[in-house]
Amino acid sequence: MTPQSPWYGITLEAARLWRRGRQRLHIDRGELDKVQAPFVLLVNHTSFYDFFYVTELLKDYRPVYVINDHILTGIIGWLAKRTAMIPKKLFYSDTAAVKIVRALRDGTSVVIFPEGRLSVDGTNYPVLEKAGALYKMAKVDVVIARITGSYIAAPKWRSAFKKTDVYISVKRVIPREEVSALSKKELNDIIDRELTYNEWEEGTSRIKGGGRAVGLERVLYRCADCWALYTTRSRDNCFYCSACGRGHELDDSLRFTDDARDIASYYGRIKEYERQAIEAAEEDTVLLRTIVRTKVFASGSGMAKRRERGVCTLTKKAFTYNSNNIDFSIDTERLLALAFSCGSEFELYYEDELYYFYPEKNKNQVARWALMVDLLKQMQPGVDGNDK
Repeated sequence: MTPQSPWYGITLEAARLWRRGRQRLHIDRGELDKVQAPFVLLVNHTSFYDFFYVTELLKDYRPVYVINDHILTGIIGWLAKRTAMIPKKLFYSDTAAVKIVRALRDGTSVVIFPEGRLSVDGTNYPVLEKAGALYKMAKVDVVIARITGSYIAAPKWRSAFKKTDVYISVKRVIPREEVSALSKKELNDIIDRELTYNEWEEGTSRIKGGGRAVGLERVLYRCADCWALYTTRSRDNCFYCSACGRGHELDDSLRFTDDARDIASYYGRIKEYERQAIEAAEEDTVLLRTIVRTKVFASGSGMAKRRERGVCTLTKKAFTYNSNNIDFSIDTERLLALAFSCGSEFELYYEDELYYFYPEKNKNQVARWALMVDLLKQMQPGVDGNDK
């Protein structure tokens, strides 16, 4: 199965019909027409629909996409196999790099979302799995694109899609000759710089109507006014704290109308509060602990092989899971990140099995688990991602 499969075209047309009229998409191809295929396209990741926007940018090509291994089930998995999509286990070593190089050497361009997860606050995550060495080995052009407006339309924390202007533009093309001449660190630094994104500084998109704030507490889980935990709530366009009563209104650009400024600024205050708490804690102090309902998936399987009840614990030194079936611990030095679904679960791989952890109480705490692991990673001396 390759991108030349008839199913590739059928899938694209189905996506276009599905998305028709749901957004006002603006495309700036920049120097894309000068690029020699095959190439690697790197782009920031702000919403589930980013794959569609990239498809429209690259409508003259038939690239393959590197996508989350675990969503390749059901009809999505069936189509992915017939259109040569490349599965990647999030923040876990697998054979995706080999498949990427193979696709490029076969003449097929590859699309990668290097952050590996959706933006929570309208800014980019750092690239944890650095791949400058991979792009140098592939000896292809590297194209870096930027999406704005997509976060305003469909942020990770809101279930409803709001129609707005979405922009996708090619920001930089690094010719293969330059890729070869750069060191892998120099190339990674350029990629990091060009993928840096801030919706609140760059974005101009607007949304109409109500419901703008609904679900925001699933990311902004702590009140940044009184620091109460899991007391934030949302109603229509208002985000407020049930403990101190302080409220903040979101305008049509999804910015706060008062000195709270924007979602990234509010989230940044929560980050700093949590960072100080981590710094003040002893090495063995329990930072987080929760009882969870757990689903365990075998590698490459969309069906849970085991369901159980257990306890997750996080300290500065390790993430630990204990249940009647298994006990394991992962040093925080080896734990790149925790992916999560807002208000639902957080997840990680252990010995090639995928664990989904569903807290029994305070579902919004999953965002806190992910943030605390991110902060622990950032606080490790000399951390600059890896390079495969």
